[in-house]
Amino acid sequence: MKKKRLNIKKKQISFEKMLIPVDIVQYSKNKSFKNAKTVWDKKGGGLRAIKKLKPNTTYYIRYSITTDVSTLKEYKKIGGIWSKTIKVKTKK
Repeated sequence: MKKKRLNIKKKQISFEKMLIPVDIVQYSKNKSFKNAKTVWDKKGGGLRAIKKLKPNTTYYIRYSITTDVSTLKEYKKIGGIWSKTIKVKTKK
């Protein structure tokens, strides 16, 4: 994910221009992701946006893509490695 593919607004960041559907997004105000919030895609179509953000605030974002693994009884989602961190500032 590149910063130019993000649609940065006052209280939300959306990534509708992504070619691969993103399953897990983690965001934080801290560079080391201390007290980070994690958002999962529960519907299966890929996440479209992070909402309820504070305006004029710097956030650090990273994402991961999950894969379905078949066990004897069910399918389980396993998260992949995290992407590079992107520094984004919401608008005023």
